[in-house]
This record gives sequence, structure tokens and C-alpha cells, in this order.
Amino acid sequence: MAMRFLFALIMMCAPTALAAKPGPSAAIHAYVAPFVETNNFAGSILVARDETTIFARAYGGANREGRLPNKLKTRFHVASMSMQFTAAAALRLIDAEKLSLSPPVADVIHVYPNGRAITIGNLLTQTSGIADINAQEGYAEILTHHQTPLSLVERMRDVPALRQPGTYDREEHSAFNLLALIIERKTGL
Repeated sequence: MAMRFLFALIMMCAPTALAAKPGPSAAIHAYVAPFVETNNFAGSILVARDETTIFARAYGGANREGRLPNKLKTRFHVASMSMQFTAAAALRLIDAEKLSLSPPVADVIHVYPNGRAITIGNLLTQTSGIADINAQEGYAEILTHHQTPLSLVERMRDVPALRQPGTYDREEHSAFNLLALIIERKTGL
């Protein structure tokens, strides 16, 4: 009798307990909202578990000057953040023995200036000496159009190197554009 009463009490309270605890969507929104309200976040968030979308929402402006709102399909220029993903993809290929640190760039991109002296390792460690596209005059204009690793590499192909491969000076965005192109060529993706 006591067990039936306890079970009935749990069943009666369960809907109330569930209603009091926000679901994942409400919890995610509640976490993000203060950042949006203080203009410290604008972007899109997608949270999925297995193949089920749990939360998908766009926040803030895609273009603050034009007051265009972000949408779930807004394409973002992720800039230097893409370098970590490019490095991870390269390291996964190295782990799978489909790429190595020591071969020269010219083994994959056959006609590239100084391509025999620059290695995959130089690209990963930002010691290639390749001139940086971000420092080029007109870079802001480049950003206004969709770019691919190939288009970015082509823009920098004839720009003289800053130094010989093997020394670090600063972040090398163009080296990672070249590495992304190598990854594309190696994977076909």
C-alpha cells in the first residue's frame, strides 16, 4: 500500500517537476540571451545530438551597418578561427598516413613558388615565409566576395615571400590557405 501511494505521488508531481526544469532549447537560449542583449554575441547556434537538432537559432545582426539580421543560413567569414580547423584536418590526415609533415608543398601543388623548400610542417607551424594575404592592400575588398582556398592561393602566388622557410615571424594566414588547398587535393573534398 505504501509503495502504491509513493508511486502515485511521484506520478502526480512528475509533470510539475518537468515543467519547472527548462528543456535544452530554453536553457541554451537563457544562457545566450545576456550576451546578445549586451552586443557581445551575434551569430547562429546549432546544437544536435546524434542526427537530431535540439536547438537552432540565429541572433543579432549579420551586418550591423545595414541592420540585416542573422539567419540560420547566414554565411560567416570566420577568419583566423578557420586555422584551427584546417590544422585539425591536416593532423587527422597525418594520423591516417595520408599526409606527412616533411614532404614539400610542390609534391601536391606542383607549381608553387618556393614549393620545393616549403613543407607541410612549415605551413602548420606558420614558418613558411609566405606573404600574408591579410596584410595586402585591398584585403577588405577581397572579403566582400566569396573565396575558396584556391582563389586565395592564386591571389598570393606571385607576391614575393617575406623570408626563407623555417623561421616564425607572425601568424601566416596565407600558409593556412595553402594548407587548406592541399587538404582539398588530398581528400577530394
